[in-house]
Amino acid sequence: MIRKGYATSFFVTPPLEMHRCVFVWPQGEVWHCDLTHLESRATEVLSVMEHTRAHRFVSEQDRRRYLASHVALRTILASKLGVSPQALLFATGAHGKPFLQHSAPCYFNLSHSGDVALVAFSKDVEVGVDIEQERALSDAPGLVRRCFTPAEQKAWCLLARASRQRGFLHAWARKEACIKAVGWGLKIPLASVEVGVGSELATSVLCLPDESQSTVSVLSLELGTSWAAAVAWQHAQGPLATPLKHPDSLTAG
Repeated sequence: MIRKGYATSFFVTPPLEMHRCVFVWPQGEVWHCDLTHLESRATEVLSVMEHTRAHRFVSEQDRRRYLASHVALRTILASKLGVSPQALLFATGAHGKPFLQHSAPCYFNLSHSGDVALVAFSKDVEVGVDIEQERALSDAPGLVRRCFTPAEQKAWCLLARASRQRGFLHAWARKEACIKAVGWGLKIPLASVEVGVGSELATSVLCLPDESQSTVSVLSLELGTSWAAAVAWQHAQGPLATPLKHPDSLTAG
């Protein structure tokens, strides 16, 4: 549903210096968003509910990043649907995944880490995305034992010691993207989601809490050495994903 009374010509195109399309596949695309200067637009763009949620954060930094990431989300969705960001109405699905009340099919997902956000968008299939900033992990081995499948645990242990932190974050991002794509989130145990510790395109069959199954494709995104990221989408007929051939694709950390 689109809120009435808003002109559709206002603020439709995302500022290119802040948002860059970094990946496309036949059913959708992923946008990279710099959150540094977006919070200033929150008053004019976000809903009362979004402001209310932002003020629940104890940390001022977390509050600012929440506001900025949701400005980015609204801006990109509005540009794809040809409406103003303020006109978009969001709701929450039965299992907690947000969706857009709009007459045309529209699937999306948001993830942010540090001052960067990723927005996945599709008109055809449910999508999930996750981004993790590189950081020191004190309990990576324990998390691997609890959250990786036996095959993933073995593959992670075979990585060179210097590569294990990045391998862990890549696998974590892939798992998060998958469970977000199917809409159940952490109600699905991460240890049941097989995605591997590499970066290649993979297919995973997820067993859902309602005893059904969902097949997803997942692929790591190359955003430089400072980030681990992945996008996942529910299986549909058609070509496999192909990287975006675009000069704005990110290659630096």
